[in-house]
Formats: sequence, structure tokens, C-alpha cells
Amino acid sequence: MDLEIEGGTTVRPPAEQADRENKNFTDQNQKTTLLIVDDDAVNRIVLKGMLLKNGYGVLVAGNGREAIEMFRKEQPDLILMDIMMPEMDGYEATAIIKQEAGDNFVPIMFLTALTDDAALARCVESGGDDFLSKPYNPIVLNAKIDALLRTRQIYHEKKNEHEALLIREEEIAQDLDIAERILSKISKEEAFDVSNINYYLSPMEQLNGDIIITANKPDGSKIYLLGDFTGHGLGAAIGGLIVFDVFKAMASKGFAMDAIISELNRKLREILPVGRFLAAGIVELYPEYATASIWNGGLPDIYICKNQKGKIRNIKSSHLPLGVLDSNELDTTPEIVRIDHGDQILLYSDGLIEAENGNGEFFGTERLEKFLIENDVPEKLFSRLLIDVEEFTRGCPQRDDLSILEIICDPEKGEGKTKEIKARVLLPPVHWNMSLQFEADAIKNADLIPSLVQMIVDVQGLRPYQQTLYLLVTELYSRALEQGLLGLDPAMKETTNGFEEYYIQREKTLSDLSDASITFDFKHEPYGEGGRLTLCLRYENRALDTGHPSSWTASDAWKGSEYGIKLIESLVDRVEIDGSGRAVSVDYIWGRDEDE
Repeated sequence: MDLEIEGGTTVRPPAEQADRENKNFTDQNQKTTLLIVDDDAVNRIVLKGMLLKNGYGVLVAGNGREAIEMFRKEQPDLILMDIMMPEMDGYEATAIIKQEAGDNFVPIMFLTALTDDAALARCVESGGDDFLSKPYNPIVLNAKIDALLRTRQIYHEKKNEHEALLIREEEIAQDLDIAERILSKISKEEAFDVSNINYYLSPMEQLNGDIIITANKPDGSKIYLLGDFTGHGLGAAIGGLIVFDVFKAMASKGFAMDAIISELNRKLREILPVGRFLAAGIVELYPEYATASIWNGGLPDIYICKNQKGKIRNIKSSHLPLGVLDSNELDTTPEIVRIDHGDQILLYSDGLIEAENGNGEFFGTERLEKFLIENDVPEKLFSRLLIDVEEFTRGCPQRDDLSILEIICDPEKGEGKTKEIKARVLLPPVHWNMSLQFEADAIKNADLIPSLVQMIVDVQGLRPYQQTLYLLVTELYSRALEQGLLGLDPAMKETTNGFEEYYIQREKTLSDLSDASITFDFKHEPYGEGGRLTLCLRYENRALDTGHPSSWTASDAWKGSEYGIKLIESLVDRVEIDGSGRAVSVDYIWGRDEDE
């Protein structure tokens, strides 16, 4: 119902009047929308004119209840709120709007003719962000609106940044969870197949940049890796998983240490960003633990603690870490050392020697060597070392990942899971033949045995016999190469100095090898309940009249040492050396009742 007042002016009820004033709002298409809340139509019209002139989109409401409905429907950017209104005043409406807005900052400016401090304080208490005294000064009005809108913009920018940060934190948390699961897979107990080790892994943060891996090789040797990645998090976890898979797979197939190192380096070069790499120490212990190959790429000194008190030997890092150089530039040659029963090999990350006490002092190499020399109970070396580090740091915060690996050179402890598990061959015995000849360049540069044994295993499905076949082929090939083609005397290896000299000569004579070959002839046929594999191996050095010193005979290539011939004879059913001594033939029979 319209009301007539003096002078003929028609005054409509606030709600109806506000609806008429909002009628064309959707046509304004303004980016910034203001809501005027006032029960006085004249005030609304005057204020709306000022705001439209400044380019704002304007909505109006006649009381607090309408203001709440309009806020819910249109979500204005700023509200100009009168205080004294029918149905619901500005204080109550402001409180409700602020509550519903939540963390969405909608500035509210009170429009008031009140001047007492108590009333103005109530404006702030109810949620108001500013107030404007009537009558309105256009300059002051625009300045206050601009200030509130800038505050709103800054608030929403910070809010968006905060929400993005929360999302990123959630993504990081998920990445960390994935990385932690990956690293736990690498470091889980099943990864350690041997019992002759003690190890300690202590990450500085949630994720560990250090890894420890062990593996058994088909020839009975054991190989160990301790690595320290630069950086942490998902990158280290993915790198660790790749190292774990490559290391385990290649070791199980019998690849030589240098081939494993080269492949690890190649893989890490592919995935790690510039500046990231893996400092690694790798140790391989050979049957009977008479010798060890040690490669140190970027780790602190690796120590060999002899089974005599006070005697240690250190293997310094003489190679760059993995992932720095191209594989053809990386020196993968390990240092070969003599190992006695009871010796202990200690590998560790730099978190050990950089462990810090309350005075800012490092544990250090000197303190570590002093501890190793003075330790008089070898069985307690590992536990005492951990106690010594703990007492030194005395609860000071850990500055880096700390990892320690102790390898005990004890054949009985090192047996682990190396025994072959007999299982049925999946393929029926069939007839097949295979012949392969390797010339000097392949002999010098390729790791032949793992791939060769893998072919035999795959052709006939002889995986249950892979370890035996690997030992057999390796022993025959080594004799043909080292004693046959290179003319080395295995008796040299009986002493420490002679052992090292043997491998020095091996590398030198191998690098000079030319116009020589080693040929493998395989013949397989069904036999009894299984099959018979006949292997003929022969070598030829066409560049020399004789491949041996005058004191050395060709037939000795297949014997070389009492251990060598006994090992071959224990693996096969027949051994036959031809008259020239440059060829040997053996029969390996599988699948008999005693094998099941």
C-alpha cells in the first residue's frame, strides 16, 4: 500500500520500495557490488546515486532481515548498514551476516547519526569494520569504501595463498607418505638376506636419505651397499627404490660389481636433477671370505677392523658419487683386499662423523678411529659405537641422517638364504644346442656370465638350478680366462701381497689381450627324470705362441688350485680335459630323485 504525504509525494513500504530499486540490478553487470541497508528511502536513493556515479553495482534493502536475505542471494562485496531499522536492527543483522560469511571477509560499514562512544563501540562489537556519520561526505565515503575494498582484496589474496598452501601441504603430506612407504620397503627386514651384519638407520626427519641394501649372488658371494642421497623426500625415495631394484636384480643374476655400479650410475643420471647424487660404499665378500672388493664413491672412509686389537685399515673415497658423471666416465674399479675370519668392515654416512654435541663439536674421524683402535671386544664394536655416539651428543638434535653398517667376516654367520631352493622345472626336458664365441673385445668389456647363465635358465626353465649353473660356468670361464689366456698362476693369491699383485697383473694382461677367444658349446637332452646339459668350453690366444709361462701347462688352466678342481668336480657328473688342455667338457645332470 502506498502512503501519501504532504506535497503529494508517494511513499511505499520499505520492502516494496527496495524491490523496485533493485529491479534493474542484473542489467548493471558490475564487478564490485555494494549493498545499502536503510529503512529511509530517501537516504537509499541519495547514497545509491553517489555509488552508481563511482561505477559500483548497487543493491538495497529496507531492514536487517531483508539485508540477510539479499546477502544470501547476491553475496555483495561490501555492505553499508544503518543501525536503527524496523523488524531487525543493524547490530543483529551484522552479527548474523558475519557469522554466515565465515572466513569470507565481507566488510560492513555502519551508517549512523550516533556520536556517543558506547554506540560506536557496539558497532565494532557486532562485527562492523568501519562507520560513517550522517550526513554523508562523498569524499570521505569514497575513501572509506576504497580502503575497505582494498582490505577485502588483500584478505582474499592471502586467503587464496593460504588455501593453496594448505593444498600444497596436503600434497606434500601425501608425497611424504608415499615416500615413507617406498623407503620402508627398501629398509624392511626382508631386504637383509644375510645374518652377518649389524645396521642402524636414523633419519633426521620423516624420510631417510640413507639406504642400506644387501644381496646374495649365485656364486655364493655377498654384496652390500650403504648409500647417502643428497636431499630427502620423494626424490630420495624414488631414487632409493630404483637403486634397490637394480641392485637386487643384477646381484641375483650374478653381474659383477663394476657392472652393477655402472648401471646404478646410469639410472640415477636419468632420474636425479642436477646437483642430486648418491654417495655410496659397496662391498662384495667372496666365498670363504678370503677376499673382498670395496668401492667407495663419496662416502667417508670405510674401515676394515682386523680381528687383532688396534689394527685397522681404511678405504678412502677414490671415486665420485653415483649420478654425477656419465657411466663411460665413471671409474667402477673396486679395490680388492684380503679378508681374514673375524674381520669387521664398517661403512657409515657422514651423519656419524658430523654428529654434534652441545659445544658445537663434531664426533669426527679422529674420534672414530681412536674408538676403533681401542675397542678390545670385536663382538661389541657395533653396540659400543652406538653408545659412544649417544653419549657424545647427549640428546642434542640430529643434524643429518645417520646410518651405520657393520659386516662381520664370518662364513657361518653369512650363510643367510644362499642355499638353493629346489623346485620343479616348469618346462619339460627338450633337445637344444647353442654355441657362442666371444672375441677379445667382448672378453675385456662385457660381463658375460650373468647373461649367459640367464639364457640357459630361460631356454629350459632351469631357474631352480641357477646358482649351481652360475658357479659352474663362472669357475670354468675364470680358469679359461685367467690361467688359460692370461697365464696367471692362482698360487699367487695365497698371500696378501700376492693376492693384490695377482689382480694387478690380471687387469694389465687383460687390457693387452687381443686376437683371442673363448667359445661355449651347450648341448641339452632329456635324461632320466630330467635332463643332461653338456658344456664344452675352449679358449684360444692366436696372438701368442703360448699363453703361459714356461712353468705353466695348459691343462692346469682347468685345475688352477685344489679348491678350483674340487669345486668343478662337485658340481658335475663328468669332467674331461682334451689333450691340448685348451678345452674342457662337463656333464651336468638335473632332475634326479635326489634333487627333489
